[in-house]
Amino acid sequence: MKAMEGTAYDAALRADREQTILQHMPLVKRIAHGVAAAVPRHVDAADLVSAGMLGLIRAVDAFDPGRGTRFESFASQYVRGAVYDHLRAQDPLPYSTRVKVRRVERTAASLSQTLKRTPTPVEIAAEIGSTPEDVVDLLDTAARVPLYSIEELLERSDSLPEEIDESKLDPLGEVEQREVEALVMRWIEELPRNERLVLALYYHEQLKMKEIGAVLGVTESRVSQIRTAAVAALRARLCVTLGFGDDS
Repeated sequence: MKAMEGTAYDAALRADREQTILQHMPLVKRIAHGVAAAVPRHVDAADLVSAGMLGLIRAVDAFDPGRGTRFESFASQYVRGAVYDHLRAQDPLPYSTRVKVRRVERTAASLSQTLKRTPTPVEIAAEIGSTPEDVVDLLDTAARVPLYSIEELLERSDSLPEEIDESKLDPLGEVEQREVEALVMRWIEELPRNERLVLALYYHEQLKMKEIGAVLGVTESRVSQIRTAAVAALRARLCVTLGFGDDS
């Protein structure tokens, strides 16, 4: 008799657990879609919902009603944490490295305007108290990773209201894509001649570094330095425009 009662009790608990999960699926979808609207479009909202569901299940299993906490508030933390963990796993660059990249980009942009030419890694390193080797590594990294980090985007989504206008949450904010492209083209025109030429030959003519070096009469490594510093300068200006990269 006791075994039967225990089985019935367990079945009731499982049914209650499943009901709680089903009841709070809209919460998961609201959080997942809200975050998806604030991150790059290639991120699949369905993946975020799946991650959020795992967070909801953990919340159901960990919740203690005796503590006086509302389940919705408790579950929201678990769901958002699971969604964030999923996104962080997709970011190709650790946040600490991203901060260093930002600093090098800002310094490269500032020196480029002051010197009216592309700064060398030695000049950038002297400005930030680093080594030329580290600067080269960070400039190369900057040229290979997305403009913004998942962490920066998540910080933005943390402050989003519950009711979200998804049309206003593109990573470019209120700046339309075409306006950004026109802005970048204008900035490129403001670059020193060698930088403009390197970018044109590399990205439009698709010449190799060695071939560009022959055109300019400089070494292949110098062409690489010019390209990465020019890209860093453009990225730094774009970060300021889009509201990213305020790390100190």
